[in-house]
Amino acid sequence: MMRRPRYWLVGLALLLATRGLDAQVVRGTVRERASNEGLSGTVIELLSQAPSGVEVPVAAVLSDDRGAFALQAPAPGRFVLVVKRIGVRRFRSDPFVMRQGETISRDVSVDGLLFTLPEVLVSATTACSRDPREGERVAALWDEARTALLATQLSLRDRLYRARVTHYVRALDPKSRRVTRETRSQADGIVAQPFSAVPPETLSARGYWIPRLDGGATYRAPNAETLLSEEFLADHCFFAVPPRRNRQGLAGLGFAPGVERRVPDIVGTLWLDEKSFELRFVEFAYSQVQPGVDSASVGGELHFARLPTGAWIVRRWFLRTPGHGRVTSPVVAEETTSPWVLVRPLTPGLREEGGDVAAEALRPRLPPPSRQPNDTLRRPR
Repeated sequence: MMRRPRYWLVGLALLLATRGLDAQVVRGTVRERASNEGLSGTVIELLSQAPSGVEVPVAAVLSDDRGAFALQAPAPGRFVLVVKRIGVRRFRSDPFVMRQGETISRDVSVDGLLFTLPEVLVSATTACSRDPREGERVAALWDEARTALLATQLSLRDRLYRARVTHYVRALDPKSRRVTRETRSQADGIVAQPFSAVPPETLSARGYWIPRLDGGATYRAPNAETLLSEEFLADHCFFAVPPRRNRQGLAGLGFAPGVERRVPDIVGTLWLDEKSFELRFVEFAYSQVQPGVDSASVGGELHFARLPTGAWIVRRWFLRTPGHGRVTSPVVAEETTSPWVLVRPLTPGLREEGGDVAAEALRPRLPPPSRQPNDTLRRPR
């Protein structure tokens, strides 16, 4: 067999390097309008604008400790820059053109004062309402929650923190929720996704739990990528949640599967601080469960936190699922020589898996211009 000369590898390397030098880059600084100080941890997105007006996110990043940012476009074209600081109205630039290999500057000033969300009287019957007044509030709440979820993805992608994760698995009494057995482990480093990363399209097609051959089920939980995905937005409707006594100081954005959904899905609420609009946690349960499983006992939570640098993390999470044992089913009557005897199958236990994160923020660094956007960041809309 004739061997290819090795110098072709050098040529390929030079070609790739040349492409990197020809990259289209937009740089700038995000500042607070009143003080002119740089703002760290602000979400900046670059949208590609087609001639038809359709816009697609192609890159995203968090501003560094000076408010600086750099974004690389995958190709020349027409773009829009969108900047979002939680609790403040988003900034949207006028469209601009970047040519092959061009680097342009776009500084941004944003307000420092929090805005007020549209008020609406909500009730338990407004789920997925078409009321335009509620629609404005839902859109505003989702914009704030989406910003925190995207910032969480960017913080993980760009390794903006170091953490110690305590992972645990517990066996719970199904009635009292008392811990009957527990194992723990610790790990240091960059925190991965709290739950297994099942592609959003798989969750959409097959559902959030699948039956096993042994009669049990494998339950799946959402993460930031799931909640931001086009599939999740298409499968669910959103609604304002009435105030709750055990959720003081929080504003709720509920979600539920559309009426056409037939596979097991999730229902839940994104809870935001009603003053700062920062996302605090997401709670979820399952719209369908196996026969005999107590639906109120199965579900989980994802708790979020903002670090002083502006990076976001999943601070705590857990998922409760049915444990091993015979699934509870309706009472069965067996006829014997004696009077009727009622036989009730054994009640299963509960299994809780979760984690706690102690994070140390790392000094944010301005990303190099040659950095390629993460494909998962093309999903949010």
